[in-house]
Amino acid sequence: MDNEQNTNTSKQRYSGKVHLCIARYSYNPFDGPNENPEAELPLVSGKYLYVYGDMDEDGFYEGELLDGQRGLVPSNFVDFVQNEEFHVSSTLASEQEENFLNHSAPLFQGENTS
Repeated sequence: MDNEQNTNTSKQRYSGKVHLCIARYSYNPFDGPNENPEAELPLVSGKYLYVYGDMDEDGFYEGELLDGQRGLVPSNFVDFVQNEEFHVSSTLASEQEENFLNHSAPLFQGENTS
């Protein structure tokens, strides 16, 4: 029972500003003069990732790959997919996505509202 609780709480969820981004370029943090490459995320051009909060003074964001790996992301290597920020909490993210899809479905099914 304790192991189940530890597994569920071992990964902290971020609650705040989150952006969906796409990597503009492939990036391997170990291929450069970085002092702390293990703190940065490797990027693959065209792959999606999440960016949390605001850019720091060094031009990096906190980011997360879709596989759950977290680290720093150079701001000039990503483009924002969404123009607006959205607020995510640990339990509401999938509900918000599902509600959006359910509410937008009639537009895609060609229903006439007039």
